[in-house]
Amino acid sequence: MVVNTKKYPLAHTTINEGDELVGYMKYYTLHLADGIMLTQKGFFYDITIDDYSWRPKTGDTSIRLGKCVEGRYKNNFKSSTGLDARRYRHSELKTANDEDSNLLQMADLLTGAVAFCRNKGLERTSNTSVGRKELVKVIRECYGGVRLDMYQQKGAFAIWEFSDPEEGKRSLRRSPTAPGEVLHFP
Repeated sequence: MVVNTKKYPLAHTTINEGDELVGYMKYYTLHLADGIMLTQKGFFYDITIDDYSWRPKTGDTSIRLGKCVEGRYKNNFKSSTGLDARRYRHSELKTANDEDSNLLQMADLLTGAVAFCRNKGLERTSNTSVGRKELVKVIRECYGGVRLDMYQQKGAFAIWEFSDPEEGKRSLRRSPTAPGEVLHFP
């Protein structure tokens, strides 16, 4: 997940109480619950995120984030089978140290490559951009020339843009994570 913090500031005084962590947790909750889980109702989600220093003294932990995600999902769940969503556990959010997880390291690399391209990093000539440009080149070769600076909804490496429906930009097309829209997903 990448949030355009210029457009959606994490420390927004009205929406996020002026607290970046509150903003981060709200965006993450919306992304997981509305963007993925609610469009694929009925599945169990085993979610693992990067472990980082939160605020344990105030209760701002992965446990709280997991409860927020599950709570939002249950509050918005509408079952065609008549099942009561509150009787089932739909997700488990865990944290892992990225140094111990190849999957999290790969996610960090791919997310970093996308952010680098989206922020016009390919146009830079600094020494630090050389390695990043090589990584982008390898990713493009492995994924059939995929462009990391544009949103794509199809193919092996899909990048989606979720917009705020309050801004009047709500698209009439289906969610990119809707059943049948995501490749290699049940």
